[in-house]
Amino acid sequence: MRPYLFLALVACSHEVGIEYDDVAKLVGATIATPEGGATLGAVDDSRVLALGGMPAGFVAQPGSIYGNHGTLEHRYMIVQCRDRENVSITCSSLTRMATLVVTWSGTVQIDDVSIASSRQGMWTLANLDFWLPTVTGSSYLQVDGTVGDRTYAITATETESMLVPNGMMGGTVRLELAVTRAQASAEMLAEIAFDETRRSASLVLDGNEAYRIDLATGATE
Repeated sequence: MRPYLFLALVACSHEVGIEYDDVAKLVGATIATPEGGATLGAVDDSRVLALGGMPAGFVAQPGSIYGNHGTLEHRYMIVQCRDRENVSITCSSLTRMATLVVTWSGTVQIDDVSIASSRQGMWTLANLDFWLPTVTGSSYLQVDGTVGDRTYAITATETESMLVPNGMMGGTVRLELAVTRAQASAEMLAEIAFDETRRSASLVLDGNEAYRIDLATGATE
């Protein structure tokens, strides 16, 4: 087990601290899920919508498009789509750039990790008519979760800069975390880098503690 980030004394002189391993597992469960949800699912859905399609099982209603990836509900609002001449258009195969409001919430269970999370942000997808489209933006994340019998609360501001999945991935997600467990609290930086195969991502906490996220399952080791 890796070291505690922070220790605080509580009743009966027990030490309760924030463990890097636990935080890594909680963060990993917000990036990918076995049902194709969370951050990676949202990137896939956003690309489909920007090009005029509809993600499988999703429904359009006035003001938003929604559907589920397993136990996570994803909602999207298309702000605008523009073509290669920067003219506003209805989203279609002619879209070069699109801006969407992205939100998702629900529960996820991965091994001994259980979380209830919600996220809302705004993304811009660019170069959709090229072979290396990108997504950039920012979002706000809130997580209440457990790892084994340890309970945490996490809030985070997140900045995304990655390639849209199209045979290859790449890019980074950066999260500024505020983590609480019992009387212990701490702030830390999480940096996630996706590999080009879209099989895994590296996660580094505070520039020192390194992990691997399995992008097929969301499990972190």
